[in-house]
Amino acid sequence: MIKMIRKDINLSKIDFIFFDKGGTLSYQVPHVDDGIRAADRIRRFLGYALDPIEFRQILKIRNKKYKEWSLSSSYEETVENICVKWLFFDAPDKQLVMDNADRLLIMASYVKGPRIMYPESALLIKELRVRGYHLGLVSNTVSLSMVPQELQDADIYNDLDVIVMSSEERVRKPDPEIFLLACKRAGVSPKNCVYIGDAPNRDVEGPRLAGFYAVVIVKGEKYSPERDIGPLRVPDIVVDSLTDIYNLFPVGKVTA
Repeated sequence: MIKMIRKDINLSKIDFIFFDKGGTLSYQVPHVDDGIRAADRIRRFLGYALDPIEFRQILKIRNKKYKEWSLSSSYEETVENICVKWLFFDAPDKQLVMDNADRLLIMASYVKGPRIMYPESALLIKELRVRGYHLGLVSNTVSLSMVPQELQDADIYNDLDVIVMSSEERVRKPDPEIFLLACKRAGVSPKNCVYIGDAPNRDVEGPRLAGFYAVVIVKGEKYSPERDIGPLRVPDIVVDSLTDIYNLFPVGKVTA
């Protein structure tokens, strides 16, 4: 189902559609053991002399602190700094952490659960390309390689004209700068762009401040209209699922 909150939208004039990644095109499934075995692989690799359950809890607390800090500052540390300053600063071998920083961040992400692309994601991306739309991705991600690899595994990496990640740019949603950077690389004005995401505090506020024409939220656990109020949090359109997006962007779009 599609809910049009702003009534004067004409998406047939849009040339560029940017997507969020996690929560929009993909999701995570929590481990049945709360990620203890996945965390234990990190513990053993780095040589921590801690109980696996204790190490899992420590990692959860440290990851939460980093996420809260990065969200409030809209800054993304380098992969090395995330590991040596926030997650594994007390590891026995600091060089081992530095040399394997990106790998460790991918392992730490897996502790929260496997990352799975929604089955409709690839079909939607490819169909929008057929319909004549240019597509891009703006994503908060700590790893340099995880999202590109997931996009390649889903066979949609080459369908995206622009991929902008906070891990590369050092700026994080909802800062409008990361959205403006994406538009600059795409060679398009924000007023001709739509952003599709799932979390209003990142995926509405940022593109709204950047001057995007419209923002679409795919309803999920992060969408709460009672909590996300005000002009910077209220989306223009809310859809129940990715499949509803087919009806927003018409067949026969002619590229500029």
